[in-house]
Amino acid sequence: MNWKKLSNYCIRSDCGRFRIAKWVCSGEPWYLLSDGDTTVGWYRKSDEAKEKAEELQ
Repeated sequence: MNWKKLSNYCIRSDCGRFRIAKWVCSGEPWYLLSDGDTTVGWYRKSDEAKEKAEELQ
């Protein structure tokens, strides 16, 4: 799956189904994976969120 950068804090899958948003809380980055308007989960690494999107596709 390929990803397109929308901003410094958000990427979208090439199919348009998934988005990963980066959130920084107390200096620690977290990555929110969304499937459309549904939250799939929060991940400590962006690669983990990308792997989960691959599993769901």
